[in-house]
Amino acid sequence: MYTLDTLQFSRKRVDLFLSMRFKDKVQTSGFSEATWTRWMNGNQQPSIVVLEQVADSLSKHSPLLSDLNPMEVLAGILIMRSQKANPRQAQTAQAG
Repeated sequence: MYTLDTLQFSRKRVDLFLSMRFKDKVQTSGFSEATWTRWMNGNQQPSIVVLEQVADSLSKHSPLLSDLNPMEVLAGILIMRSQKANPRQAQTAQAG
């Protein structure tokens, strides 16, 4: 079980996760594009078990993501969702 006490949260890993192409996230995670789209749109929330599976799959894919944990995956999904909902605000944040 993950708790805030046992997790090492790394903005660097979240940023690396965010920098992956959507297509690569889909292919590497083992979940369909439709599932990722539902997560991105907020129509469905991934369970902790699913987040663990995604983190494990992505960790095996890239040495830079070797310690990626489920909460970092969730943070990345929430950030991507926010950027999709507010594309103008996301562009301003990236430019600044």
